[in-house]
Amino acid sequence: MQNHALALAENGFDVDLVGYKGAKPPETLLASNRIRLHHLQVPWRPPPGASRLLFLANAPVKILLQILQLLWLLTVTLARPDFLLVQNPPAIPTLLVAQVVCWLRGIRLVIDWHNFGYTILALNLGSRHPAVRIAEWYERVFGARAYAHLCVTDAMAEELRDRWHIHGPVVVLHDRAPAHFHRLTLREAHKFWCDLTEQNPDFAQISVALGGHALPTRTLFTEDEATCTGEVLLRPRVGRPRVLVSSTSWTADEDFSVLLRAARRYDALVVQQTLSNAEPFELQRRLPPLVLLITGRGPQRAFYEAEIRRLDLHHVRILTLWLTAEDYPRLLGAADLGVSLHQSSSGLDLPMKVVDMFGCGLPVCAVRFQCIGELVRHGRNGWVFDDGEELARQWQRLFGGITDDGNDELARAKQELRAFQSVRWSAHWRAKVLDVFTLAGSQENHHE
Repeated sequence: MQNHALALAENGFDVDLVGYKGAKPPETLLASNRIRLHHLQVPWRPPPGASRLLFLANAPVKILLQILQLLWLLTVTLARPDFLLVQNPPAIPTLLVAQVVCWLRGIRLVIDWHNFGYTILALNLGSRHPAVRIAEWYERVFGARAYAHLCVTDAMAEELRDRWHIHGPVVVLHDRAPAHFHRLTLREAHKFWCDLTEQNPDFAQISVALGGHALPTRTLFTEDEATCTGEVLLRPRVGRPRVLVSSTSWTADEDFSVLLRAARRYDALVVQQTLSNAEPFELQRRLPPLVLLITGRGPQRAFYEAEIRRLDLHHVRILTLWLTAEDYPRLLGAADLGVSLHQSSSGLDLPMKVVDMFGCGLPVCAVRFQCIGELVRHGRNGWVFDDGEELARQWQRLFGGITDDGNDELARAKQELRAFQSVRWSAHWRAKVLDVFTLAGSQENHHE
């Protein structure tokens, strides 16, 4: 929604952005004089591992408070807008409130479909649970009518048209990364690794364990080298670890245990290779150590951090961290490979984190599900896998090359992503979505 708000503001609309307070928004959003932020109070939620009874008992109280907050904000606090753009999910109670507010105030409703809320609820309760069936009925009823619908995949658009029989035009808007997501130069990457080493003691400890650093001339991954002419050149560090990045919300639709199994298997492959009697040529193909950086916050993070601490790995280091909106794309732009664990509760949405990685020219290994092929083309811009064993084998193949950067397959994937990087969010949004708002009526007083 932040990207929508920025795109609307760039095209002359005044925007009231409503949501929960979390990480600091990007500076570009905060600096816009056309965007005003309005924060909702975060409702209490049962802790991870709580009983289903507590989960169900808390739900009606949470929903009631959300309804009251949204109704007051959208009918009393804010001036009447021309459009109400709502992201789904969450569906309950947002879709109901949106329909009521739009009817009362004569506002055009635009629904941005990222997934189906009832399928996420089914992850906790099971697809046959009465609450899930009620949630599906609710979502179909209150999501059926809108001035326009946006969705993130062709498969979702087909589902909405053919099975949900929704009213209003459907626009497919495949996500694209903003322009500030890009591949870092070697000098920019060196600066980022210096910053992260200084700011994060846990990362600095990993750096020491895997070979040390001597800031500002040497990081775990880059180093200055003096030439015979006395010139100092920056280069990738010889024998450096490879950097893998996975961004996760630590929820049930991302099975993090798959990543841990892959880490254990890869570590075992390196140990096995180290103990073998390799020929000199094979020494060039030694598997490098891995540094696996996991970003994000969510309910299962503490559980898996405890699991990580119990691992006995020698050649794979795993670190969870939280980065600012400015540093997150820097990490993606400096890494060697991305990993997506998103499985899609509906099978019809796509992981935005992969879009971010592709925007930074970073190939991705992604869990296989129904429509992942709309984004990740296996063997071209990334690879899909079914389990931890297959993921570890992909790492082995991609990082077992003779050159320092890995084999040709990884290099070809990076080259393939240049076409994806040529289309950015702002231009893509203008081509696909702008007409939804500009053709609706008067251009004299844009307001969303």
